[in-house]
Amino acid sequence: MSMLSRALPKWLATPLTLYRKDVRDLKVEDPKGISQRRESQQQLLFSIVSEALIGHGLLSSSWKFKALRLDRLGDRYLVLVTLLGTSDEVGPDLLFSIESWLRPMCLSRGGIDVSEVFWRHHEGSVITPSGRRSQSQRLSMTQYGGLHEL
Repeated sequence: MSMLSRALPKWLATPLTLYRKDVRDLKVEDPKGISQRRESQQQLLFSIVSEALIGHGLLSSSWKFKALRLDRLGDRYLVLVTLLGTSDEVGPDLLFSIESWLRPMCLSRGGIDVSEVFWRHHEGSVITPSGRRSQSQRLSMTQYGGLHEL
């Protein structure tokens, strides 16, 4: 034992190899791979949402949407759709059919879980598709872009 190791406490004088974990078994995530996966998932989601809206007869100039990622890997999303036309053009039945087509399509094509789809007019009024949960149980978008309970 050297002079230095006698002066130190026993746990500090022990070789570091006893305290190291076996690094061969550790999994290191590739941040570049995760970001590429998120980007591809988001692009796929954008194309499916656009296909759903256009396929149900809504012109691309009559809506815009945002997709909010809910998890780190990009498997869960929240979709916010703003309708730019008048409120009489789109009925709740059409919105419900778009939602019921969109969710299974996202799951089958890319394993993307769309938790909720929120609809509103550009004036700020919220639209509830028919067949949705009761008004007291759902979340809606405010005109300022935040989520709140109704």
